[in-house]
Amino acid sequence: MIKLSRQLLSLLFFLTVVVAAQAQYTETKEFQKRFAVEPETAIEISNKYGKVELVTWDKDSVLFDIRMKVEERKMNRLDRTLNNIDFDFTSSSHYLIARTIVDKNKSQLEAEFQRFKETLLQADGTIEIDYKVWVPASNSLKVENKFGDIYIDDYNGPITIGLSNGKLKAHDLTNQATIKLNFADASINSMKKGRIFTNYSDFYLKKADDIRISSKSSEIEIIESKSLTIDSRRDKFRLRESEQVEADASFTSFRLNKLIDRGTFRFAYGDLELEQIAPDFSDLYIQSRTTDVSLFFSPEAKFNFELTESKVDVTLGRELKQTDKEVIDSKNSSNRIKGYFKQETDKKHKVQINATAGSIRIFSN
Repeated sequence: MIKLSRQLLSLLFFLTVVVAAQAQYTETKEFQKRFAVEPETAIEISNKYGKVELVTWDKDSVLFDIRMKVEERKMNRLDRTLNNIDFDFTSSSHYLIARTIVDKNKSQLEAEFQRFKETLLQADGTIEIDYKVWVPASNSLKVENKFGDIYIDDYNGPITIGLSNGKLKAHDLTNQATIKLNFADASINSMKKGRIFTNYSDFYLKKADDIRISSKSSEIEIIESKSLTIDSRRDKFRLRESEQVEADASFTSFRLNKLIDRGTFRFAYGDLELEQIAPDFSDLYIQSRTTDVSLFFSPEAKFNFELTESKVDVTLGRELKQTDKEVIDSKNSSNRIKGYFKQETDKKHKVQINATAGSIRIFSN
């Protein structure tokens, strides 16, 4: 551990104001702490009931500016709340951990009851704990916040973000990034590579290279991406442009404006629409069950296709020519249809579709 005498700077001051106004008692506190870090030092920040703002700087230290405000209707409850709040800092050359503790003196039963009230978004008083932290731009960083927001500058190091019941605003994340959202709203300018986990959240990303997404009951919008791997349940996806997409989804509405190279889609009980498929795409595979699929190809495209369907409403545009239809199972109305778009080629089937129930619509733009 780094002792107080080894810290570059430790500033601690308290501004305490207690006022009673309209049966409200308020206390505010503010303090700063500063720690030296090495390039390999992993930084962790965990907060609750307030925002975390991260600012990068060109120094080998981390500066915390923490502000707390507590309001209660009764003075004894204010004192009790203040006694349960603490800030824990642990530091060595390998890691720096800063944590907000809000149930320091509560029994297990009291802590469980508090968590239950949080799930209902109920509170008797109000607690605001805000962090503003200056950090080097490339250390390994982990940030967690509950019932508050997170704001991040450009960040060059590996980063993990966990957010519940709040908003995330970040600019360019140029290293490996892992983002976990629960009942949250996130907006990011760009991600180089990483994983995204969303649960009952809204997620917006302007630009991405290689991203894996696991989502439930969320709305996701991505403007430009190179490679997306998606595992979706009960979501709404709106993608502007992607080079390649692999998606497994159930009960999901999925719309991609432009697919450039290749796509693999396994869908059940949802809808899938690819509004523009580039003329020189590599391949497209779709496996659907009780899903409405709409595909729109460029008029300049040329490819062979194979469609295996059972009890599917199939609509093919005039550019698609059927060359063979084989009845696989008459009892289950299962058929295999082969053909080509615009012009038959000597290459393999670039488009393969296996569908059960639902609908398949294939047209030219």
